[in-house]
Amino acid sequence: MELTPHSALPPGDANSNVDINAASALTAKERQALDRLIGSGEFHRSPNLEKILKYLCQQYFLGQGNLVKEYSVATEALDRRDDFDPKRDSIVRVEMHRLRRRLKEYYASRGAKDLIRINIPEKSYIPEFSAGPNDSIQGEVAPVSHTNSISASPSFWAKLQGQHPSTLPILLSFVGVAGLLAVVLWLALTNNEPSFAGSTPSASPTVA
Repeated sequence: MELTPHSALPPGDANSNVDINAASALTAKERQALDRLIGSGEFHRSPNLEKILKYLCQQYFLGQGNLVKEYSVATEALDRRDDFDPKRDSIVRVEMHRLRRRLKEYYASRGAKDLIRINIPEKSYIPEFSAGPNDSIQGEVAPVSHTNSISASPSFWAKLQGQHPSTLPILLSFVGVAGLLAVVLWLALTNNEPSFAGSTPSASPTVA
């Protein structure tokens, strides 16, 4: 959701005070979004990008964003000389491309939870402030995997240990003894079972 940009209010409007207060609150949040972005260190090694971003946002806060041109960015933000010629020097276009890309990268990673995001559309020097996704406002929710729902659920033994910690060792001992007796009994039956594989009927005695 894109936030409403700043606009001048007509004098004498009955709702002027209310609108001004709302605009002031919005501006404060937008400034906080800018301070958060600058303070993140995202532009620590890119001073030109930081200068341009601050300049564009400052002009926006003053309601003069529509007056910003390539020449003004070069001379006022990047300290180029008054004889700056955009046709010969593409510094502004190059840095603006880098700035837009850096903003996308920041909000896709470190700034994913920011409540307000800053974007600068192509072929424009007016920043746009928009609300972040709803999940970033409500908080992070851990994804649930249906395939692992069984393994993730507490086992019978874990529940038993939590409810009756003193009973579990006795029960495990009983299960172990019962299993051992079952093995012994199976071995005994196996060893005592008669084998008929090689037996042949005995010959009947002959009568003289």
